[in-house]
Amino acid sequence: MASISVARGPVSVDEKEDVNITFEDQQKINKFATNTNKLTEVEDEIQSKKKQLQNLQDAADELELADEDEAVPYPLSTCSVIFFWLIRGFCSLWFLNLVGEVFVYQTSEEALKLVEQTKQSLEGDISLLNKDADAIKEILSQLKVQLYAKFGNNINLEMDED
Repeated sequence: MASISVARGPVSVDEKEDVNITFEDQQKINKFATNTNKLTEVEDEIQSKKKQLQNLQDAADELELADEDEAVPYPLSTCSVIFFWLIRGFCSLWFLNLVGEVFVYQTSEEALKLVEQTKQSLEGDISLLNKDADAIKEILSQLKVQLYAKFGNNINLEMDED
């Protein structure tokens, strides 16, 4: 068993408490750190998707103001482009390799439908990410209880405020 001396804040040598850390304790601490990093990544991804969703809402608002027959460029992903070209009968194998970022002119009504579909997809992604974040928070909560029960104030498991 390893022995570690952990203290909080500036203290004198007499106030330090020796805490024995077992392998299982170290595993819990590592699991806590790993899940904290995962939570940060998931929360960052949620924020990114929310920003994309807001941008799509802004685009939808602009498209509603446009003339119905006005052609507007709409970015399509590789799968969307393949689907778009298959519907119109223009698919060829070499096209699949050349697709990068493609803008296809659509009527504002068609573009608005695509924006709404993309918004629904993003909302679903955000919902799944929120469920993931909740599951991670539950794990962190359980680990906090276990670790604080053993180490008390000798361990800091709170997130740093940046």
